[in-house]
Amino acid sequence: MKAIITKFYTAFQNLDTETMASCYHPDIEFEDPGFGKLKGEHAKNMWRMICGNAKDFNLTFNSVTDNSVHWEAIYSFSQTGRKVHNKINATFEFGS
Repeated sequence: MKAIITKFYTAFQNLDTETMASCYHPDIEFEDPGFGKLKGEHAKNMWRMICGNAKDFNLTFNSVTDNSVHWEAIYSFSQTGRKVHNKINATFEFGS
């Protein structure tokens, strides 16, 4: 699963939402504090919205395992222009 996580975050670095979306199963369930629980196309569309609004965007990721990654994004918040630095430890569950 490390390969799919690496593919997803490499695409995220490039704001390549269609490659990001291709990494998801059609029945994906995504959850985080900012967006709550999203399923299927709603999860894919969240990334399309985020990447489409990205300003001064820079993403790094490391510590990829079969079910986790650490990533950091630095960008200007579109509504205020203020710099944001998100530090995220993401975990994944893969079905069979």
